[in-house]
Amino acid sequence: MKRLTIIGLILFSCQSFSQQLQDKYWIFGNPEPGNVMTNFTIYDNFNSPLGLSGPNLIPGFPTISTGSGAGQDMDLFGGEGSAVATDPITGDLFFYTDGNRLWDENHNLQINGMGGNESSTQPAGICILPKCPIDSFYVFANPTSNTGQSNQAFGTISYRMYDKISKTFTNATTLPYPGSITNTDAGEGMIVVPARNNKFVFYLISRLANPTTNNWFVVHKIDSNGVTYMNRYDLGPASAGEFFGNLTYSVERFSAPTDNVEIAVTTSNLVYTLRFNTLTGVLDNYSLISNNPQGDFFYDVEYAPNGNFLYYSTYWLQVNLFQYEFSTGNEVMNSFFNRGGGGLKKASDGYVYHLTKGVTNQITEVGRIISPNSVMPSGNMTGFYENNVWSKPSVTVALNFPEFVTIPTNGDLSFCNGVSVEQVKSDEQNINIYPNPSNSFVYIDLINDVLEEVQLIDVTGKVIDNYKAGIANGRIGLDITNLIEGVYFVTLTNTKNGSKRVGKIIKLVD
Repeated sequence: MKRLTIIGLILFSCQSFSQQLQDKYWIFGNPEPGNVMTNFTIYDNFNSPLGLSGPNLIPGFPTISTGSGAGQDMDLFGGEGSAVATDPITGDLFFYTDGNRLWDENHNLQINGMGGNESSTQPAGICILPKCPIDSFYVFANPTSNTGQSNQAFGTISYRMYDKISKTFTNATTLPYPGSITNTDAGEGMIVVPARNNKFVFYLISRLANPTTNNWFVVHKIDSNGVTYMNRYDLGPASAGEFFGNLTYSVERFSAPTDNVEIAVTTSNLVYTLRFNTLTGVLDNYSLISNNPQGDFFYDVEYAPNGNFLYYSTYWLQVNLFQYEFSTGNEVMNSFFNRGGGGLKKASDGYVYHLTKGVTNQITEVGRIISPNSVMPSGNMTGFYENNVWSKPSVTVALNFPEFVTIPTNGDLSFCNGVSVEQVKSDEQNINIYPNPSNSFVYIDLINDVLEEVQLIDVTGKVIDNYKAGIANGRIGLDITNLIEGVYFVTLTNTKNGSKRVGKIIKLVD
């Protein structure tokens, strides 16, 4: 552990956290009329990922009185994708949405008409507003549904801010695009990806539905300043009808230190991967994985926890589950006859969950790959795949699992133990720090001998330590001997009036 001392002053340390409970609650599926919504959780008690504890009725969730058919206003909750926001530290439910409606932690409907299409593979995405304190969230809504029916719809992705304290929304804002992109209709898939080395930066990656002769991806950056357009990338072939699909990402495919993650994409007839740089926002390196869904349509995709395998599944009348091994290029397939659906989701308990629905018996079942880091056998999957770990009858549509609130890639959940580096830089002033650069001690002149609280922050926004500084000959001394080489920011807060001064310290090699 690195040690930082301040001459003659008292040290106050910050608390850090390690739990990752953002996927505690899984809320999805469209119930038959007369049934209440249900959910399951992969935790049987707080922070104990020992398997499913559902099915659980959501208390207070109203019963469904009428049905209106897939692809339209799908009763009270959408039947494909959804999104759930859970506190990653405490496991408390914040809210959940099907892209068009949003319910709070007490299952009270907060808004209806957000614009997301409940018959989209990924109609909603949730990202924190990367600014302390973490009380607000971006909720993205995708209006596109390529059902192949008369009720298919296309539109531009929009977003709102949701304040979980006041339970209020901002008005909907469509994603910004330059004038050179004249058709901003989205495809069905979209995903929020965190930067690998900055916990206050995220990206929204989506596909454009037109033109159908190209495969256009769009990257938007999410930070404390808002949502900004970065670039459009033309990657790989596309054809008419390739409007729906799913996206997921893996950090394990690129060893640290790096800013890269890998994105896996399904469309109806293709599975492929892309490389995404979370520092520059550049998306490239199209690599085809499969173009043969074996008589159906590709639907969902997910990585093994170790990143060595890719799983993808087909859709409606017969679910085919595929595994691709990156090191060998081998593909293995197993079929689930008379079952549709096909959703896949990697969970924090180390399993990959798989959603299927009976074509004739209308029973929704959740299975799971219990050895996802191993080669999938062909045929008998005993010991590799566990069938029917959760099931529920009378579910009209349940095709996909929810997206969960996106947290930093490195798992650092102590969001507000630090502050946004962008905020620090915007407040930076010329204060007298000397010698600077330094490999041992630096000194900071006080103003009028006023007591100041001192905070040292690294380039990721993490607070190294907090101090309450006394007066010693009109200056403060910091011992930075044990810090690693690099740039740090120091903030000094006047204890009388709350004013703040910010400066930069450069630590040299010893």
